[in-house]
Amino acid sequence: LETKPTFFAKIPVKTKVPVLATRIFDQFGIYEGEYFRQWAEDLIFKKTGQKYLTFKELHALVESSPDTYKDLYVVGVNLSTGLSQVFSYEETPNVIISDAVRISMSIPILFKPHFVHYKDSSGERVI
Repeated sequence: LETKPTFFAKIPVKTKVPVLATRIFDQFGIYEGEYFRQWAEDLIFKKTGQKYLTFKELHALVESSPDTYKDLYVVGVNLSTGLSQVFSYEETPNVIISDAVRISMSIPILFKPHFVHYKDSSGERVI
C-alpha cells in the first residue's frame, strides 16, 4: 500500500505549530471530520439505498425487514450541556445517522465539534 504525503505533511514543523494552535483555539479542533462523515454516509447508502438516512427511516426498514436491519443507538456528547445524548428513533427520529456517528467519534481537540443535521421535507440535509 503506497500513500502520498498530504499537503500539510510537506509543511515544516515550525510552520505547523501556529496553524494547529489556531485551529484548536479558533475552531476547537484540528480536523473537520467531513471525510469520515461522508464515508459513513456512503456505507449507509450502499446498505439501504437511501440518501441521508434518519433514525426514523431506519426503524421503518427494521419493521419491514427485521432480518436485514436493526435499530441503531449512537451516543455522543452535547457540548452545550456537557451531557451524553442518545441518538435513536425514539429520541431523535429525524437526525441523520451519518451525522450522529460523526458526533460520536469526535475526540475533543482532534476533531471540530459537529452540529446535528436533519433531513428536510425535500430530502436535503439541513442544520
